[in-house]
Amino acid sequence: MRHEHRQQMMEMHKQTMEAMKADVEKMKSSLAQMKANVLTIKDTNEMARWRNNVDMWETLVGHMERMQKHMESMGPGMMHGHGRGGTPPSPATEKKPE
Repeated sequence: MRHEHRQQMMEMHKQTMEAMKADVEKMKSSLAQMKANVLTIKDTNEMARWRNNVDMWETLVGHMERMQKHMESMGPGMMHGHGRGGTPPSPATEKKPE
C-alpha cells in the first residue's frame, strides 16, 4: 500500500511539474509579445504604463521559474512535508480558521 501511495505521489508531482512548466512557457511567450508591443507605442504616458506592466510580469515569471525549479529539486511529497528532507508542520505553526 505504501508503495502505491509513493507511485501516486510521484505521478501527481510529475503532472504538476509539467503543467507548471507549460504555464511558465506560455507566460514567457506572452511577456515577449508585450515587450515587442511596447516598442511600437508612441505616447510616452502609455509607454510608461506598459513598461511598468512588463516589469511586474517579468518579476512574476521569474518568481514562478524559481518556484518551479525548487519544486523539481524537492521531488514528490514536498507539499505534504514528507519529501526529501521535508518535515511536517507542527500543530503550533498551522493556522486554523476560527
